[in-house]
Amino acid sequence: MIVRTPWSGQVVEVRVRLGSEVDEDESLVLIENKSMEGIPEAVYAPMAGVVLEIHVEEGDQLQVDDELVTLEGEEPGEDA
Repeated sequence: MIVRTPWSGQVVEVRVRLGSEVDEDESLVLIENKSMEGIPEAVYAPMAGVVLEIHVEEGDQLQVDDELVTLEGEEPGEDA
């Protein structure tokens, strides 16, 4: 599953590493949204899994729907 940014802004911090195991709702990336007065907002993992790819780094400028992180795991709604 590719996690995408829901808003535009600048990457302030990447909180995961390649191969990291993450829990559902764990913070993946902090993005400073210019319309939110410079307060960084977190993008959270939609599911538990392992980080396969990181598509951004600190300082990157993002647009809505840009790729952030690729996770491998059971997507919500899938049967085991």
